[in-house]
Amino acid sequence: MASESERMTSSNPPRRRRYARFLWLPLLLVLLCIAYTLAWMHFAGVIRQRVEATLAALRETGATADCADHEVHGFPLRFILQCKSIRYVDPASASVFSAASMLAFATIYDPRRIHIRLAAPALVQAPNTGPIVVHWKRMQGELFPPLGHDASVEVRGKMLVAERTQAEPIFTVTSMCGRASMAGADVDLRSHFEGLDFGPSLPDLEALPPLSGDADVTVAGGAGLALHDVRSFRGRSAQIQKLMLAPSDDASVTVKGRASVDEEGRLDADLTVRLSNPQELAAALKLAFPEEAKDIDRGLALVSALGNDPMVPVTIREGRVTVGFFPVGRVPALP
Repeated sequence: MASESERMTSSNPPRRRRYARFLWLPLLLVLLCIAYTLAWMHFAGVIRQRVEATLAALRETGATADCADHEVHGFPLRFILQCKSIRYVDPASASVFSAASMLAFATIYDPRRIHIRLAAPALVQAPNTGPIVVHWKRMQGELFPPLGHDASVEVRGKMLVAERTQAEPIFTVTSMCGRASMAGADVDLRSHFEGLDFGPSLPDLEALPPLSGDADVTVAGGAGLALHDVRSFRGRSAQIQKLMLAPSDDASVTVKGRASVDEEGRLDADLTVRLSNPQELAAALKLAFPEEAKDIDRGLALVSALGNDPMVPVTIREGRVTVGFFPVGRVPALP
């Protein structure tokens, strides 16, 4: 039989191996934490570089773009880009957009989906308009993915109020959402809004009931256009799956068809216009344009002969508009 000292000696090596494994486990965890931290810092640096590269690319077009005091934080589970304010100015088109602050973030487990939140108010200025201040209760969006041909961007907002700098209301919107997504070489544009009310700044439209609307349009070659500074409609074409405007749940105007603009800015289109409940549509128009009541009644009499849900063909050739067989006017050349 083996002595007691021999048994103790034979049991020491397995115990030391177990102790060694226990020592390696926390060391491995420490190394993994260090590697994760370094990887997070690397990707945070990549985000900063992409922000700066994007701003530089915008400036090369002649515009001014700024994401003030931008910083990246959110360790360990998020990448958060925060700008104390954002501003974009395009002197060529007299366009200005600025917002109080922006927060964009992505999570470690879903890094290709970027969530965006904007803080009110925003200052917006477009050609032929003065400065407009926009307030909202909530404005957020998603960008997925940040790069690639299947990229898309979505924006959602609630309780938007647009007013002139003198606090003169222009319109309010109860809710809105919009999405632009690449479909091969084309871009699909979809949007929806509810509760559009016009203010005293637009007295002709103030009498209209709250409006809702939908849009579903595909722009040919839009994926390439999205990467350039495009300010013209010329040489573009679009397929209109749906353009709808409704003053109530029972009445609406819906447009479908195709449209294109030649290099001279002349519009060509083959459209179908569906009028749901034309009597209610006419009543809403007469509220907004009482001086045109007689012409509205004449138009109502014509479409009423086609039923309560008529489909009216509209053709546009080089800007000349024809409804059915009747020429009704001309669309001016587009920019």
